[in-house]
Amino acid sequence: MRGTSRPCHYTVIEDDNDFTADDLQKLTYYLCHTYVRCTKSISCPSPVQYAHLAAFRARQHLLSQMDESSASSDTSSTTFHPLPEAVKNAIKVVDGLKNTMYFV
Repeated sequence: MRGTSRPCHYTVIEDDNDFTADDLQKLTYYLCHTYVRCTKSISCPSPVQYAHLAAFRARQHLLSQMDESSASSDTSSTTFHPLPEAVKNAIKVVDGLKNTMYFV
């Protein structure tokens, strides 16, 4: 794998750990090497990649639930309708997945 490094700019909103700028730079550097899908470093810290994957997976679940619920509905007007129960259930996180990284 070849590529160019991409510089990043981080803005610290609140620092409860009293990191120095050097400590924060080291932490983000090390987190770029802990991504389990790749044996090399990635361009952004792995928690950011995991959040991206979880959001993408959640979007796919939501879209599939919306497709199923719209196929079963018999109205096709463009007015606002509350979310169907199937979509509300798709948004909830199952208790068994709350502490796992199921998107890895």
